[in-house]
Amino acid sequence: MKRKKFLKRNLGVLALLVFLFAWVNPANAQQSIIINLAPIDGIPLTPDNAFNYQLHVSQSTQAVISGTVKFRASGMFMSYTLNCSLKQGINSIREGASAAQWQFSSPALRQLFLSYKTLPEGTYEYCVTVTTIKGTKESQSGVFEECLYHRAEDVFLINLIDPENNAKLKEFNPVLTWVANYSFSSELNYRIRVAEIKSGQNPTTAVLRNQPFYDENNLTQNSIVYPIYAKPLVANQPYAWTVDAYYNGILLGSSEVWQFIIPDDTLRPKLPETRSYIDISRENGIDHLFI
Repeated sequence: MKRKKFLKRNLGVLALLVFLFAWVNPANAQQSIIINLAPIDGIPLTPDNAFNYQLHVSQSTQAVISGTVKFRASGMFMSYTLNCSLKQGINSIREGASAAQWQFSSPALRQLFLSYKTLPEGTYEYCVTVTTIKGTKESQSGVFEECLYHRAEDVFLINLIDPENNAKLKEFNPVLTWVANYSFSSELNYRIRVAEIKSGQNPTTAVLRNQPFYDENNLTQNSIVYPIYAKPLVANQPYAWTVDAYYNGILLGSSEVWQFIIPDDTLRPKLPETRSYIDISRENGIDHLFI
């Protein structure tokens, strides 16, 4: 009974001694690394800020740092690896970022990110993994990882111009115009969609859910006349339209969704009367013929 009381009374002291022994002998303590991604959380990822995170290290070690960016609902990805020496305390990785070895799922994504410093539209996951290298029998290797999510949206870089939002048009084949505020806009192509807005829908829902009246890809210009081969627009029906921008097949972003309507009093232009033939022997010069 006395032995049990003695062990119970000294259990806390024993635990404290084990902790102090581990503290003063870092070689025998378990490696601990905290990856702090807060400085880049919530901002668009670029080559200039991709390494603006910190590593809190419990003891000096050699490590391999890898970063991976994966896009949801797509096979696009990019990654890098970096060998470095980590000292005890807070480590900034930005200083050695120039030595990172990058890999990309496509050459277009490489140029888009490294040259133009932008990413495709969509949600991506950015994970940073630190793998410590076991140097001695006493040191321990380990893997530490931290991830963040971000939604890339460049809605303000593609602006619709005409017809203006909520416009009332006087023609059934309007000119649709937009502009892309990218430094490499000359290398982009566009997709335009026009859809009817059904009862109870807002313009964005209409474009996403309804079958488009007009949908065309690979446009290189920044304007187009609503074509005669598209489904004809009708009077007193609200329509929504939007434009998407692509770089070598990669979606960069989409514009806002605007709407327009053609009032009832707008008349369709009447096509001139045509004839399949004319009897020259009876022609007296009164008829007007259109070819």
